[in-house]
Amino acid sequence: MRARHRSAFAAAALIVAAASDAHATPAPAPSSVHWNEDWQRFRWWEGVLTAGFFVSTYAFESSLHPPSTANWSGPVLLDAPIRGLLRGRSPGVEKGAARYSDFLLKTAFFYPFIDAGLTLAIHRDADVAAQIALMDAESLGFAGAFSLFTERIVGRERPYVRDCGGEGTRVGNNPCGGDGDRISFFSGHASAAFTSAGLTCIHHQHLPLWGGGAPDTWACVWALSLASTTGLLRIVSDKHYASDVFTGAAVGLFSGYVVPALLHYGFGRAPPGRSAVSPVGVIRPALLPVPAGAAAGMHGVF
Repeated sequence: MRARHRSAFAAAALIVAAASDAHATPAPAPSSVHWNEDWQRFRWWEGVLTAGFFVSTYAFESSLHPPSTANWSGPVLLDAPIRGLLRGRSPGVEKGAARYSDFLLKTAFFYPFIDAGLTLAIHRDADVAAQIALMDAESLGFAGAFSLFTERIVGRERPYVRDCGGEGTRVGNNPCGGDGDRISFFSGHASAAFTSAGLTCIHHQHLPLWGGGAPDTWACVWALSLASTTGLLRIVSDKHYASDVFTGAAVGLFSGYVVPALLHYGFGRAPPGRSAVSPVGVIRPALLPVPAGAAAGMHGVF
């Protein structure tokens, strides 16, 4: 009888222990955001280059002036019909488009760094957050220096200058006269916005910053939509031709997507345990055919 009692007691104890384990709060799962050691970390010489990009941007902005007379004026390809279709119909519309494009530019510039901050705050991975922030600075610094240098060396007239009646006059919302008339090519707003979009897409493609799947896909879609709207508003405000915006978009996608892929992530690589086709899919910059010609953009499989 005592042996039976001891067996019954032991069985009851096991049942109670199992029930306690079943109702216990599970340990939090480790974050899936981590740096794949197959990826190249940010190197010291990249830091030197990045600092040089930002110093050059400041120098070009303050000291490198456009030519006194335009080196390039007038539309090319489909610039004229696109301007006629999209240009603001009143000074108020042009002014609103210019202001909103400035606001979107600031939003686009800071957004990739917000991803770095969220990686630190939510995923608690300072290493990944630092790598993201350094890549962001590198790409945005390159795009900024290259766009400022190009627009001041090329010296293309802005679209509204064709309708100017002389210095001191206005065309819509745009005053005529001054160096600002000759910095149309290429669009710095589009370049910066698409750099930011490219960074957002490649970070979310390789790292499940928002948990993977649809949320990370939509981060990329949202960023590309923001950049496209920024470029569109530059045409509406009559600050740039379509060719300025398309070129800026192409430069931005190169600096924001291709540069981090070449220097850090690699094309098609993925962290251990995840296929090369990430939850965000395979996203690539491309020149996309459209009914009126071609446009810079991204394509992929989701």
